[in-house]
Amino acid sequence: MLKAEDMIKVRIYSPKNRLKSVIEVMYDAKAVDVIQHQKNEDMDIGSPLVGSTELSAAIVKSRSLIYQLEINSEQPIKNEKLKYPKTKIREIDNLHSEISGVTKRIKEVDSRLNILNSNSEKLKAIKNLKISSENLGESNIIKHFIGYVSDSDEFKKDIKKTIKKNYEISTTKYNEKNLVCLFIENHNENKVLNIIRNHNFNEIKISNEFIGKKNITEKIDKEIRTLNKEKSVLINKIKRTKKTNEKDLLHTEKALSVLSKKSESPLMFAQTKNISIISGWIPLKNKKELFKSLEKTTKNNIHIEELEIKKEDSVPIKLNNPNA
Repeated sequence: MLKAEDMIKVRIYSPKNRLKSVIEVMYDAKAVDVIQHQKNEDMDIGSPLVGSTELSAAIVKSRSLIYQLEINSEQPIKNEKLKYPKTKIREIDNLHSEISGVTKRIKEVDSRLNILNSNSEKLKAIKNLKISSENLGESNIIKHFIGYVSDSDEFKKDIKKTIKKNYEISTTKYNEKNLVCLFIENHNENKVLNIIRNHNFNEIKISNEFIGKKNITEKIDKEIRTLNKEKSVLINKIKRTKKTNEKDLLHTEKALSVLSKKSESPLMFAQTKNISIISGWIPLKNKKELFKSLEKTTKNNIHIEELEIKKEDSVPIKLNNPNA
């Protein structure tokens, strides 16, 4: 750990057209603790480098891919630079579009399977009542109620006592529960609603698309088999993509994050129309080499001055370098 007397305070004046190179040197040196410039009447803050927006979007997509592919993001990855960032961003865009489409389709398949399985189970229950789904369509004359009650015998007694005539009721046991089906004339609906409230009625609701059709259970079973096969293919695609791209995605996300921090670092600088001004701390031992590198990358088109360290200055003794 450094001591306060091992640090110097500097201010770097760089032409804006050399700023990207200056930032690269600073990051590579891992020896600059930048002091955040506060916008004031005299000096604005800098603007992100060109491409910052694209980098941010690529990071979001790479992290989305890591999540969708269920990649362990905690595993150690070497901090290497991207050789061709623009090419890699296009690859991320394409892969993200492809995998997002796959995961979206998996969700659609799962949603449809939930509907099919739920209605298949309900239709099996109704089948025990010797009732066809073809008889459950909407009618302006007849109303039906299908569901479970706490006591089917008591339920039948209350229906008989209240409705008295022109109704049909069936009961059976299904999964150790009392299943009932009641057909009534529409004008008796309110009377039945009052009765079922007293019998803990749990309605079985069949989706309209499965009502009034022949051989519906066979059709549902066929669709379930087809969707399960499709889902298996989609899941295998996810697994293959993960296996092929896992290390590369983790490396890319990390490298893009560093590039993004570099591109956004001017937000910490002051700027005039043509000049970017960077204030910060560097270790005394890095002074000579860093100044030399900055002069070289800008072809001596840079000005660096050492500032007086004041009593109120908070001298860093551990560098806060995002790329360290």
